[in-house]
Amino acid sequence: MKKLRILLPVLMAAMMLLTISFAAACKKKDGEVTTELVSITLNTDNVKKEFEMGDAFDAEGLVVTATLKHSDKAEPEEKVLEKSEYNIDSSAYNSSVEGNYNIIVSYSYGDVRKEANYSVTVVGMIVAFEGLEVKLAAGAIDTYNLTMISKSATIDVSKIVVKEVDENGVVIDEPITDYEVKVYNGAKELEIENNKVKAEEGGTYQIWASKPSEKHNGYTLRGFVRIYVLNAMTKLEVTGEDSVFTQAAGRLDKVTTTWNYTLTYANGKTKALTPADVTITGYNPKIGALSTEEASKPADSRGKQEVTATYNAVDAKGAAEQITCTRMVTVTGKYTPNKLEFNASEMMTIDTGSKQDILESGYYFTAINSSEQQIAGPDDYSDLSLGYILMQANSTDGSNLAVQTTNSQGSSVVGLDKSFSKRLDLAGTSKPDCRNIKLNLVGKAAITVVAASNSGGNARTLALFNEEFMPIDEGFETDKIAMYTFEVSEAGTYFLGSMNSGMSVYYILIEYED
Repeated sequence: MKKLRILLPVLMAAMMLLTISFAAACKKKDGEVTTELVSITLNTDNVKKEFEMGDAFDAEGLVVTATLKHSDKAEPEEKVLEKSEYNIDSSAYNSSVEGNYNIIVSYSYGDVRKEANYSVTVVGMIVAFEGLEVKLAAGAIDTYNLTMISKSATIDVSKIVVKEVDENGVVIDEPITDYEVKVYNGAKELEIENNKVKAEEGGTYQIWASKPSEKHNGYTLRGFVRIYVLNAMTKLEVTGEDSVFTQAAGRLDKVTTTWNYTLTYANGKTKALTPADVTITGYNPKIGALSTEEASKPADSRGKQEVTATYNAVDAKGAAEQITCTRMVTVTGKYTPNKLEFNASEMMTIDTGSKQDILESGYYFTAINSSEQQIAGPDDYSDLSLGYILMQANSTDGSNLAVQTTNSQGSSVVGLDKSFSKRLDLAGTSKPDCRNIKLNLVGKAAITVVAASNSGGNARTLALFNEEFMPIDEGFETDKIAMYTFEVSEAGTYFLGSMNSGMSVYYILIEYED
């Protein structure tokens, strides 16, 4: 007990000392100077903000300033941070895709973290060039070629150095100032904004520099740089009447004239192409569903062909790239070698002045329009290896063409296993060179014609004329429906027409000598 009584005062004294010391420590902390991070700001004046596709991200030149609030000062401190003190998050940046990207910069002080951001852009390519020289001559052109390949490009014309070339071909070192710059894609002039032109489509771009000559009145210093931009193509689409359609044997016109082609670039831009812009392969118009070579195939696959359309980008001097698309075509009918055939019964009944394409089977074509001298031509069709049959009229001379139902002249002839429900009416009383049937023949041939007079009981003559409209065979004279065969010994242009008044033509068969 004695020991306890002695120790108790000692312990109490020690506890009092600890309490005094703790109180002193709390008071010291309350008096310390504290610092608080308020914000950070970015200065991007000297930072690269426009990158070409494939470029690595770069933040060189970035200045980051932190705003710090000290408890012992009235005004905050602006502190420029070292690179090691802040963090740059560029994870959103994608150098393979054009577009705008947000770059996040962050800085932490104690437990407080602040962020700021800025935007950068990825463009297809920046084309900047120097040293364009122009000759001192009226309208003279010097061409400087620079080939570029990209998904798209931004053409920068701000760094062009234009120099004069004198009469002796010597380049004058002093650059020309105050010249005019224009940029073209083909014949289309493009708008220049802030010395830049966005080349959103692949193609050939020309950057022209020109200035009236101060030395020779009436002359202009003029020259250009040609740049080939190959914009990556992602898709070529073909549209038409149907995705799979039926077409008669021997004809390509739906492929070459009625299909539409749309090109889509990697940057999302589209461009309408014409049939002349593409190449068609894989299609043989002579292989129809009724062809001999198709007979062994299942019925649902006969006459089907996969057609490929190909588009070649840029041109021979620029970088080349191809894009293709395919489409299925079903070809009906039968291509008959060495024969051309016309049957009026396969045509719609139409009035004079209408127009109709009558190719439904076999290999022949025609159209009707009384207001034109020639209403269709061979250029509208692809395979002309067997020639063609063409109906034509000139209404200004009182002639016309019409498809009508049969009349009292009859509907069939002896020796031909065919019956006719319609006839082509070569009406009018004008000369045969104003309304006729044109035959473009590729060799010696027999021309079988079924025809009749437009007037029952009055015989009329349907003759064969040469290219100068001189009759070479007037032997087909008839009132009722009848058949006659003309013969020609060589290739050439011939015409079937009436020697007097109107006649009706039901059928034409042209057979070439093997």
